[in-house]
Amino acid sequence: MKEKGLTKKEWKEWEKKVKDNPPAEYEQSEKYKDYAYRKSRHVEMLAREFLKEKGKRHF
Repeated sequence: MKEKGLTKKEWKEWEKKVKDNPPAEYEQSEKYKDYAYRKSRHVEMLAREFLKEKGKRHF
């Protein structure tokens, strides 16, 4: 499965790299920007799901 140009395996390897390396090295890369963006979108999506369960519409 391709997600924004990365396969699931590549994605896992990239997440591991992000955790292992100091930020300065990868912060400027496109992959990192994509990773940070998707991570924030994922958190937002989880928040929306949580509030939907609680019966609220907006956050």
